[in-house]
Amino acid sequence: MEPGYPAEAGYQLSGNLNLASVTFRAGAENVENMPAVNYTYDDGAIDFYDFYFAGDTITMPATDPTREGYIFEGWSVEVLPAENDADHLDADGADDAADETLLKAGDTYTITAGGVIFTAQWEKKTFTVKYYLPNETGAWVEKKMDTVDSVDYATYSLWTPNAEDGYEFSGWYQKPADIGVKAKVEKLYMAKEWKLYGQIYAH
Repeated sequence: MEPGYPAEAGYQLSGNLNLASVTFRAGAENVENMPAVNYTYDDGAIDFYDFYFAGDTITMPATDPTREGYIFEGWSVEVLPAENDADHLDADGADDAADETLLKAGDTYTITAGGVIFTAQWEKKTFTVKYYLPNETGAWVEKKMDTVDSVDYATYSLWTPNAEDGYEFSGWYQKPADIGVKAKVEKLYMAKEWKLYGQIYAH
């Protein structure tokens, strides 16, 4: 079923229509590739909505929205009005008030009277930073690992190990062969998996 005001070919709708609204919400700021429909409004966050008859079946958009630093998990379902929710089969097929399962591209949904709100759900992308120091035999040993949100890479502070009196830490490098030869890694310049190598030596 196409969005808009549904009508048979060659006919024009008139009178008081019992239409159900279908709303897509971004669920956050700086979201791109939201579904394009005929009617939009702005109530502090951008919503995209359209109208269908109750009983129409729609297919979820084939293109997922995008948000820098986040993974799109799917569309949550909020049946309107709330009292209709317990009488409607949820996305997971259970006849209860909670819509636990998120809808994905290509899934179908049958509209009920009053309509529905689909809200994009997001999970932060993360990456790891692993720190290696040599042990007494010279083998590289992982001493610490941090998990960092991708959106926070620029403000992440590198770990500095404690050096006993008479010893000095070399700083962090991307390869063992770089130590003391190439520039130190002072901060992360992109969101990716990092392995950093350093040494503690007598001075």
